[in-house]
Amino acid sequence: MGRHRENAMCSGAAGSPKSNEERDLWDETVQGLLNGGVDLAEYLRVSEGDHKAYILRFRALHSLHGDPRIREIMQRQSQKIRSDAGIVVDERRVTSRLSARDAHSRFKIFAEMQKAMLVGEPSLLTGSTFEECLEQYQRLIGCVEKTWETACDLYRGNNYPLSTFLSLLAIEETGKLTRLFQDLLRFDRPTLHPTMPPKKSHRGKHFLAAIAGALVNARLDRVLGQEAVRALLQDACDKEFEKLRQRCLYIDRVDDVWRIPTEAVGKTEARLYSVLAGELIAEVLGHFPWEFRRLVAAAASYEISIGYPEPQVRAV
Repeated sequence: MGRHRENAMCSGAAGSPKSNEERDLWDETVQGLLNGGVDLAEYLRVSEGDHKAYILRFRALHSLHGDPRIREIMQRQSQKIRSDAGIVVDERRVTSRLSARDAHSRFKIFAEMQKAMLVGEPSLLTGSTFEECLEQYQRLIGCVEKTWETACDLYRGNNYPLSTFLSLLAIEETGKLTRLFQDLLRFDRPTLHPTMPPKKSHRGKHFLAAIAGALVNARLDRVLGQEAVRALLQDACDKEFEKLRQRCLYIDRVDDVWRIPTEAVGKTEARLYSVLAGELIAEVLGHFPWEFRRLVAAAASYEISIGYPEPQVRAV
């Protein structure tokens, strides 16, 4: 491939192939894509639970995307996949919806924050092997899941302020982990030392999670409604999440009256934010196909259990 291979190898999120295993996969994939023998729909389909195989293929695919010839082939195959599946994209409707959510500027802000996190802060994973990094990866996601599950239990137990608080905490922690998959891709070349102090802004973490998981999310639109999602995106920008967090925990004076959390935060808020947290966890942290399916199933099961219509939740 000459120059094309060199350019492609330098462009990927995880850098060029390092191991013999990756180089063999690289050469096999390049030739397969160029001669039509590799189908994108099958390329990332590895045995369920084989995290390392998926990561190696994903790294190769990222790097290959730097070759303009292969990028064109990928685009053609993606279009064919959509066509064969009968998927018709209404471009005008999509453009209108994204415009209503100020998608362009919010995507730009998200990309800048992501870049700052990846470049300026150390990796979330510190293992010396892929297996050690994977164990850390699963432990971090498991912690966020447990927080959300506890929020769901509190909602069912009618403890709405604490349910809402833990849902907001799960959203915050989801935002903190938006770089996690990139760190796993770089398991053998981590960012070890920070070049700038870590961000402490709750608003920034909430914003990262909301932008990544709610800006383009057909499931969330269907379950909560487009207007509710639009309002949540705006709330994430306006520090409303942090204000709500405070009302969940503290007795506060409002209009010369002291109000306790149960008077300030009720069932409506708890229901909304527990659903939002579950959907964001699936969308943002469901990096592997089998994990995404599991997390979506958990979110859907909870939504149905609290009264959302099953056809609305289960619809493809």
